[in-house]
Amino acid sequence: MKKIPMTVLITTANNPPSGVPFLEMVNPNIRMIAAKAALYFWVTQGIEQIVLADATATNLLSEYEVAEIDKLHTRIEQISYKQAGEEIIERGKGYGEGKLIEYAINNSELLAHEESFFKCTGKVYVRNFPDIAEIIKANSISSLFWRYMGDGTEVKHWADCRFYYTSKNFAENHLIPAYLESHDINKVACENYVYKALEHNMRAGRGARPLITGYAGSTGEAYFDLSLGSLDNNFPCWVGYATNVIAEPALTSGDLEDARGALERHLMECPLDVDALIRHSDILFRLGSKEAALESLNKVLLFYPGHEEALRCKVAIENAALRRK
Repeated sequence: MKKIPMTVLITTANNPPSGVPFLEMVNPNIRMIAAKAALYFWVTQGIEQIVLADATATNLLSEYEVAEIDKLHTRIEQISYKQAGEEIIERGKGYGEGKLIEYAINNSELLAHEESFFKCTGKVYVRNFPDIAEIIKANSISSLFWRYMGDGTEVKHWADCRFYYTSKNFAENHLIPAYLESHDINKVACENYVYKALEHNMRAGRGARPLITGYAGSTGEAYFDLSLGSLDNNFPCWVGYATNVIAEPALTSGDLEDARGALERHLMECPLDVDALIRHSDILFRLGSKEAALESLNKVLLFYPGHEEALRCKVAIENAALRRK
């Protein structure tokens, strides 16, 4: 079996509280069977590492099942905690998943060593995952999201939150806050807030559509998984590139002005890309433009006042300027 050196975070709620809005699949046995069926597909795809994060303080797999999967050289990490039932009933599934992703980033040993990871909702798998993983590797992509279109007829300002590839930086600064804005009872969907975050921070593009198969907890029915014709290879998406890749050719040659230009062209399309703004600030300071460097950092701090790296860079620039006086 060919191994795919990627990490997939699979989110589950194996035993949800009663009363969660828009949740039809509530039987814990059915939920766990559907989640296990999808998980075994991921394993047979050859995924190197899988994090199973559950929001209801249960483990999907027994120790025996984990050991059997380990024989196939796929490492499984199971983490879980008990979400407050009243909060999830009030705010809904999207809010709950946002809190679970936040928990996973802060508590997973496997994710601690990753800059980016795939996230997939439990009970589904992606049939063409190897192709998507290869596209990400070949193009040095740090984040990749797709638009939600259902069976191809639904035109909403929604991102597909079932499956995506995200950097931890984007998840912490944009994705999780978008999830936490959602409120299902008030019909405020997390998919819309994630869509807005992507529009502001990533480049729009088109590419291969993830072929998702599995069950929706909201309806208890199978997701649409037929072909969309030409859209299968030309599907609307958003792409985030590692900022070191954007400016790398110029930096390798020592041309700071070219690196500055590459980042500024990127920032014209993605003005709130935090990584790019911080890298831009560093290059400006190295070029002797202290005020412009601080201005780039202040854009980050305007939206994220407690951003540790931006604050650290700002102090370093101000201290360096004082030493020069």
